[in-house]
Amino acid sequence: MVRIATMEDLDAVTELGKLSLIEGPYGDQIQFNHDRAYNFAKSVITVLGKVLLWVEGSQPVGLLGFLFFPHFFTGEPTAQEVMFFVRKEFRAGNPALRLLWAAEEMAKQMGAKKMQFTAPVVAVSQVGAMYERCGYKVLEVGYQKAL
Repeated sequence: MVRIATMEDLDAVTELGKLSLIEGPYGDQIQFNHDRAYNFAKSVITVLGKVLLWVEGSQPVGLLGFLFFPHFFTGEPTAQEVMFFVRKEFRAGNPALRLLWAAEEMAKQMGAKKMQFTAPVVAVSQVGAMYERCGYKVLEVGYQKAL
């Protein structure tokens, strides 16, 4: 089941963010900072956008968070995914797609004209294929270097 995260979910959202780094492809590139993740999640839940949760029983086991803002160049209302993760043992039944569809609907209700997603390079064939099946087009590829 999909539902909107509230402040009562802040610890669960932070923990899912931590798991996404540990279990995902970002672990050797991005170091988890609990306080920073907690405060960012709080800002997304309360001001910057929305966090949607995939819940099994009463336990949040997945999330999709997005920012809502006027696009940098056009001013067009835009939604940008910033966190998207479902615990491995709960991925059967396509909760990721259900979160994506719910996020699109929520973003539309907020007035977004466009929605953007990212895909980790090691999973771009699988994740990117899901986005493309949902009508998304490749927009750019990002790079990072430690300084």
